Amino acid sequence: MKQLFTKLLVLALLTVSVSSCLKSGREGDSHEAAAFGDVALQRFEQIGGDFTLVDQYGKPFTLSAQKGKAVLLFFGYLTCPDVCPTTLLELAQIRKELGKDADQVIFAFVTVDPHRDKPEKLKDYLINFDPAFLGLYGEPDEIAKVSELYKVAYKRREQPSALGYTIDHSSGTYLIDKAGDLRYIFAFGSKHPFVIKGIEKVLALP
Repeated sequence: MKQLFTKLLVLALLTVSVSSCLKSGREGDSHEAAAFGDVALQRFEQIGGDFTLVDQYGKPFTLSAQKGKAVLLFFGYLTCPDVCPTTLLELAQIRKELGKDADQVIFAFVTVDPHRDKPEKLKDYLINFDPAFLGLYGEPDEIAKVSELYKVAYKRREQPSALGYTIDHSSGTYLIDKAGDLRYIFAFGSKHPFVIKGIEKVLALP
């Protein structure tokens, strides 16, 4: 029964989190708390896993090397007009609200547009939100593998504009515990207290 509930929860969160970056709105809001009563941390058996990418400073980032710290993982791209900058602003504020606990959390942004989002661009962009944010880059096949691990959907959409294309992508934020296990997927627009409660629960785990 518990496994069935977990699968239904994952399906629901992934369904609402796939959104076009051309759309606005706060999809997640506080309905998670109303529906589930609390941040019910799970250990997802079929989502997540170790990976290695490169950060905006050219240094390898391996998830398993971050053990001892929680990780908030978000997938997006730099020319996203709405969902990505909104999420990054929210995460920057959440990091401030965490206070001293923020040092125990890694905030990582994985680009799903490696053709345009090179490490130097990730560096210049993310510093506008929080200098502590990591921007993770890889070759297209590497990004595809990580996205598959975390069941992230993304698709290039051609546009008659100067940008040439946008990317529709999953907009959930993944909370990974200190052992590297995925514990929660926060929908876009989740309220700060709800996210912070989840982070605090993860930090309290042995």
